Amino acid sequence: MKKYTSILSVILFFFIHSNSWAQPAESFVKVNVAPEKTDWVYKPNEKVKFAVSITKNDIELPNVAVRYEVGPEMMSPVKTENVVLKNGTTVIDGGTLKEAGFLRCRVVASYEGKEYSGLATAAFSPDAIQSTTNEPEDFWTFWQKAKAEASKIPLDARVRLLPDRCTEKVNVYEVNIQNYKPGTRLFGIVCVPKAPGKYPALLHVPGAGVRGYYGDVNTAEKGVITLQIGIHGVPVTLDAS
Repeated sequence: MKKYTSILSVILFFFIHSNSWAQPAESFVKVNVAPEKTDWVYKPNEKVKFAVSITKNDIELPNVAVRYEVGPEMMSPVKTENVVLKNGTTVIDGGTLKEAGFLRCRVVASYEGKEYSGLATAAFSPDAIQSTTNEPEDFWTFWQKAKAEASKIPLDARVRLLPDRCTEKVNVYEVNIQNYKPGTRLFGIVCVPKAPGKYPALLHVPGAGVRGYYGDVNTAEKGVITLQIGIHGVPVTLDAS
């Protein structure tokens, strides 16, 4: 009996510790930075103040040395300073922007020989930001030609019902169509509401990496046709293993 108890204890030890080792290390010292406005959105020439707090285990740290920098996002800072936070908190005057854009405040705290950082970005009339790049002269000519060439390639759509993924309200299909050149295919998952009628459609474009897709059934059950696509030329129903 003692033998089995010892074995069980060893198994439990490794189970508990393997789970703790698998958890990502969390920094107990945190640099919290946030604009005073809850939505972080401002108008040009409106002043911004950033609230800063340095905490350890969610308790503010006293007498912490910090350096901060403020400036337009992705540009050289226009304001830098080194200060000591007696109570672990401060408010930084971030100034303003005269036109639409983003103003960023980055704070670095030094504590027990290590550095910890945090940042926040205030948006100034983000809907009014204009592109800084001019369109090439042949931009529209290029795409009109590309569309004309693509229209000559038959779509050759193929559809296969996936009964195990269908629900009471939605049919789920695997689809694949001819890609931009013969011999290549584009695969995806379409979810279609079963009830007759016209529906809006939602296209899910892929991120990086090759992976399978199940289909956006939840959105389809709310009355939207959904299509998830992969672009790597392999079926998106394949087992990940």
